[in-house]
Amino acid sequence: MPQRVTKQEFERQIQAAEHDLDIFRKEKHREFIKRQIVSLLILTGGVLWLLFDPDIDTREPFVLPVAIALCFGFLAWWTGLSKKEYRQEIKRKIYSHAIASTGLFYDVDGMIPAVRLRPMDILPRHDEYAAQDYFRGKNGDADFEFCEAHFLYRHITQFYGLLLMLELPEARFSGHTVIRSRPPRMDGIRQKIRGMFGFPVEGMPHKLQKKNMKPHPIGDPALAREFIAFTDNAKEAEEILNTQIPEYLSGRLKGLYRSGEIAIVFYGTSILIMSSLERPIFEPGEDAATPAAEFGNIKSVLRAVMEFLPQILSHRIFRRRISVPSYLDVFYKDIDDVVKTIDTVLLHLPRKTQK
Repeated sequence: MPQRVTKQEFERQIQAAEHDLDIFRKEKHREFIKRQIVSLLILTGGVLWLLFDPDIDTREPFVLPVAIALCFGFLAWWTGLSKKEYRQEIKRKIYSHAIASTGLFYDVDGMIPAVRLRPMDILPRHDEYAAQDYFRGKNGDADFEFCEAHFLYRHITQFYGLLLMLELPEARFSGHTVIRSRPPRMDGIRQKIRGMFGFPVEGMPHKLQKKNMKPHPIGDPALAREFIAFTDNAKEAEEILNTQIPEYLSGRLKGLYRSGEIAIVFYGTSILIMSSLERPIFEPGEDAATPAAEFGNIKSVLRAVMEFLPQILSHRIFRRRISVPSYLDVFYKDIDDVVKTIDTVLLHLPRKTQK
């Protein structure tokens, strides 16, 4: 785990990255302009060719608009690569130092290994797993890691969102319990129809693969309308449902990220939380600096994790007491200092150098 650095050392690291980042920004800006010009020429030439080539039957109503749409989509993707590469460079030059200064580990291209996720029995059907913005840290006896994950099947997105995994070496669950968002009323029928015609089932699985996992009733009517639970240990599942964990999922996490589907799994020494997202939450802006507003999403995720740990680990579902230090105020101050330092060092760049 990275060692915390002093504020002076962090400022030195950010200032050292400033020059390289600004050069890279200018290079990508020029590349972006060139690609826009080339794309416009290609698109204009393609339209003229479709309109005046006698061998192409443009009387068909869909030929011209479909061809233009496909061409435009490809060129928009190609042009946008410059911005994407610049955002990735911001993460490597700025985010990595900023997060390391709080004692956490960050890898822009990292992921939670799939071999550790599969036993949780909640992943959607997929043949491709990609991830980015991987964080890892430790709070007392609990190790935590999270990333943005993307599961696809036949090139169709099945789940995109936040994966948060907690490892508790000093505790072990006796059974396997899953609490997840209740699917819409007609969603099960829709998914069955998709399966009959060979289309991939979307989202988290409705039925878990382990045959001994049974539905478990949720006593709270409000939670029962929002969540369903499965378990192979009814007693332990009841203890989990009697904690504040479901309320946390429903309130804090779902409200914070406007999540669609949410699931939490308790198995072995691990707890896995999956929260679908409408869009990436760790992407920086396209200016040369990384202002405080851009780092705020990381701060909110870390705050949610740090608040969740003592809340979940204080309950009797664990057979022994788990140590969770109460240094949240200090941790939040560290993050606030990081945000202020980034603003102080880099905020002048976007308005000062645009070419």
